[in-house]
Amino acid sequence: DIDPKKVEEMFILTFDQFLYSVYQCQKASYFVDLTPNDKLTFLSKLFELDKWIACADTCKTKLQGLTAQSAERLSEIERLEQDIETNKGAIKDIDEQIDDWHATNQQEADLVASQIKELEDDLIESDSLDDISALEAEISAEKQQVEAALRNARIQERSVSDKQKKLEIEIRLLTEKIDRLLEQESKECPECKQIVQPEHIERIACGLSDQLDVLEQNLEKATADTDAAKELVLEAEVNLKQTCEAQLEQVAVIAELRAAISAQAKTKASIARLRRQKADIEARTCPLDRVKTSTLARIQEMETRLVAAKETLGSVEDQLAKYQFWQKHFPLLRLAIIKDVTQELEVHFNQAFARMGLMDYSVSMETERELKSSDAVKKEITLKIYCDDVEIDYDLCSGGEQKRIQLATEVGISDMIKARRGIDWTLRMIDEPSQGLSEEGIADMLELMREIASTQTTLVAEHRVADTGVFDNVYQITKQKNGHSIGAWAN
Repeated sequence: DIDPKKVEEMFILTFDQFLYSVYQCQKASYFVDLTPNDKLTFLSKLFELDKWIACADTCKTKLQGLTAQSAERLSEIERLEQDIETNKGAIKDIDEQIDDWHATNQQEADLVASQIKELEDDLIESDSLDDISALEAEISAEKQQVEAALRNARIQERSVSDKQKKLEIEIRLLTEKIDRLLEQESKECPECKQIVQPEHIERIACGLSDQLDVLEQNLEKATADTDAAKELVLEAEVNLKQTCEAQLEQVAVIAELRAAISAQAKTKASIARLRRQKADIEARTCPLDRVKTSTLARIQEMETRLVAAKETLGSVEDQLAKYQFWQKHFPLLRLAIIKDVTQELEVHFNQAFARMGLMDYSVSMETERELKSSDAVKKEITLKIYCDDVEIDYDLCSGGEQKRIQLATEVGISDMIKARRGIDWTLRMIDEPSQGLSEEGIADMLELMREIASTQTTLVAEHRVADTGVFDNVYQITKQKNGHSIGAWAN
């Protein structure tokens, strides 16, 4: 058995190239015997053109993945566009709800403002508590002043009254003294212990009368002062009464003012509370603003993803176009190369025919065949053989002719492999070339072997050749139990 990898390493040829250039195995089919379609397959494999099919298959595999990616991106784009439209519709609904919320909020603020206006309209100008306290202090001071005047009048009245009473007592006492003095006439004077004379009494009485007159004058003045003091007391009492009555009226007014001020204080407190309420209402933030903000952010994020998805889709579609192009054109490239190969091979075939003495023979090769049933063209390799420029049927040729044609085409293939690989060899091995030939065919085959051997050392493994004189050396290989033995041919 031959290891194909070792052959490729040793000969720098693929195993198929080795079989059709250096070693012709009896089990390998001759190129000329292949069907048109097999000829195409054979040349594609022989000259490593199947790699373009592999490239096309790789493109197909890539296309499957890219098509799936494209479908995913399209689905993602469609989903994102739908989600964006849905969220934009939601934004419109949210805007309407926000407008309604602001309208309702403004109505509430306007209502509070109207309440503030009503309360402010109810406020009136009034004295402050300080003014009322000053008025109360003034009323109290006035009352205290009137009460002080009354007290002073009463004190003065008591003083004058006491003076009047004192004078009355003195007058009474002096009168009694005068009366007693007059009773003491012709009696002993209690003072001088002498008999009281009328002149003495009269003189004393005159002195006492003078004193009495002074006292009576003082009493009269004191009485007048007492009456004046009483009038002052009476006047002070009237003033005090009037002052108290006026104070009561003012206290009632002050109480009313205090009540009004207290009510207005409550009103002002209500106004302050309503103003704070209005400020709170105006400072409110619509809760839907956060929903709108998050929705807009979500739309922006989806739009960013949509742009990225479209860019990815564009890249994928570019790759799809490239792989679709190459999936289509790699096989076409293979066929174009095969066409070049067949044209080149046709030249090598004809050169091999001439070199092997088949001067009247030639070949032509075509890579396309029109189908009769349609206008389609089938890709295959058709080999036509001519003799004296007339196409002949290969199947009607004799065995020797077929063998020569077979070997000529194999030599042509070998020459082309040499040319394409840029290498040369001087050895060719052929396995049982006489298989299926008649005696005449074998004679022709040996003649052809001689022509091949003129340019290459040719090794032929054969069972049927009787005439070994055509070979330079003949060896016999004998199969034994423990292996093979090689020795000179006995004949």
